[in-house]
Amino acid sequence: MATQLKKLFVMILAIALSTNLMAQFNLNFGYLRNLKHEGYTMNEDRVSSFDKVAMNGFLLNAGYTLHFADFMGINAGLEYQFHRISNKLQDEDSRTTASINTHTLAIPIRYEVGFNASPDLRFFTFVGPKILIDLSSKYKTKSVVAGRTSEQIIDIYKGGYDYGQSRFNIMFGPGFGAAFRSFTLKVGYDWGVLNRNRARNSSQESIFDDDFAKMKKTDNQFYLTVGYEF
Repeated sequence: MATQLKKLFVMILAIALSTNLMAQFNLNFGYLRNLKHEGYTMNEDRVSSFDKVAMNGFLLNAGYTLHFADFMGINAGLEYQFHRISNKLQDEDSRTTASINTHTLAIPIRYEVGFNASPDLRFFTFVGPKILIDLSSKYKTKSVVAGRTSEQIIDIYKGGYDYGQSRFNIMFGPGFGAAFRSFTLKVGYDWGVLNRNRARNSSQESIFDDDFAKMKKTDNQFYLTVGYEF
């Protein structure tokens, strides 16, 4: 196995050195859907309960692609993400609005392989990791009861029991794209590989303090972007 990996590395290096390296700066903007999975698993009884929460938003990416050849390259960049969810509850006497807004910085690193269908049209696929650091995520509620308004803001990273998660995350996933002249279209999906849970639920504290139960919080992301290569 080690010998085969060495041969593969030498082959990639030889291709890179034997071709003219071409670098392109690119800007991308698009739709982002962050899917949160939250719940617990009790290993002893093999019982699990998970909720899915979809948060919609957008991303802005500035990247740099280094092409080793017409069919192969590496893309890395800096990405800003914003996604949120909002719900409203209302009856005759009260009205409550709850929302979560999240701001994130990400560093995607993608290995890209493609082919030229014509001088102006290119199709490609890519795969790789994405490192994410949340800048801010706050849970906000606003209630109006009998004409009186009250607000509460909870920092997701500091809340102890029902809330609390790590700012750091790592994702990995594939994607597909097309480039027409200098314009690009990309679609991809990333799976979160880390358990981001930092919370303890007080109503189930006796369960989650035991070895046979585990709380888990993971994030997956779907994205669709348009871009321009300079």
